[in-house]
Amino acid sequence: MKKKLLIGILFMIAFSMKLISQNAYYSFLKSNYCEPKEYVKKVFENKDLVILCERDHREITQYNFLIELVSQPWFVSNVGVIIMEVPCRNIQPKIDELLFAESLAPDELNSKLRYICQNMTYFPLWEKTNLYYFLKNVYSVNQKLNKDQKIRVIGANVSFSWDEIKTRQEYDSFYNAIYNSRDKDMANLIIDWYSQAIKDNQRSKALVIMNYRHAYTNKYWTNSNVQLAYNTGSYIKNRFPDKTTNIYLHSYTYRKFLSLEKRHENGKWDKAYKENNNIPIGFKLAGSPFGQDHFDHFPYRKTDLKWENVFDHIVFYNPIKEFRISVGINGIVDDEFAKELNRRFEIIGKKLTKRTIAEYNTEKTSKITIW
Repeated sequence: MKKKLLIGILFMIAFSMKLISQNAYYSFLKSNYCEPKEYVKKVFENKDLVILCERDHREITQYNFLIELVSQPWFVSNVGVIIMEVPCRNIQPKIDELLFAESLAPDELNSKLRYICQNMTYFPLWEKTNLYYFLKNVYSVNQKLNKDQKIRVIGANVSFSWDEIKTRQEYDSFYNAIYNSRDKDMANLIIDWYSQAIKDNQRSKALVIMNYRHAYTNKYWTNSNVQLAYNTGSYIKNRFPDKTTNIYLHSYTYRKFLSLEKRHENGKWDKAYKENNNIPIGFKLAGSPFGQDHFDHFPYRKTDLKWENVFDHIVFYNPIKEFRISVGINGIVDDEFAKELNRRFEIIGKKLTKRTIAEYNTEKTSKITIW
């Protein structure tokens, strides 16, 4: 009887401690409110290069936030430059041509957007809806601005042209060459851009959008889990430590072995946001209970890193239940491009089917399943 009573008391103590711990997250959110766009504005007041960690490329609601952010008058006048991981730098003239154009007819606008998505990466095409949607909306914002005010989007990825690739061997040679150098190459482009902007007294603040580990400002382990390596965020912050910071856009992580989606800290964060009525918020990780948690965004290697060791800030924009995966772009593969796309598929050793083309040509949105 005494043993059962002792077990019951210990259970109640453990449960109470868990509630106290959980309440610390909610209490922090309640007493440290700052609307996300306003919070990012404050971050930019002290830093020039603000790296934002993008969710899964396909997640489209994050781009609603990004459009809201870059449409702000303060962003247009004080920042005005967005540097993104995905577009390869050789497509830059086409991006500039699009975003600095005036009063394009709808068909011409969509044609330019489709061409960029067809040729902006070393994948056969960029079928994810995000960049098409984002560039189209930045173009719309720019229509209301003078030429010297227009927002510029810069692609940081390594140069690549499908016109120069004729065989599988050439493709593999390119892909293998960038495996360990891409982060440094992207960082160097950003470092060179910033240095030149300062020298020329041009706009020198930029929102740098990087996916996953590329946004980390700490070391990560390569896929071999053997060699320590730097990533884009680390290179930039090492070069400009006083001018660089990074923001984690609330998302989820993955399980180590099955790669299934998993909530951070076993759902503790999402529970706190829910208790706070899922109110959008931005805050600094250092000094918060969130920052003290074990860093679980990269689950493939054990580390003693805390969240505040890898990210400076966090933005919660919307709960995971609202996340949406969006793939497909209406009309991205017409009859003419289908021939080129088939050639690219053959080079990488895949078969392009009518079903695949139909999927690429139809924007489809779905929910995310969290296990």
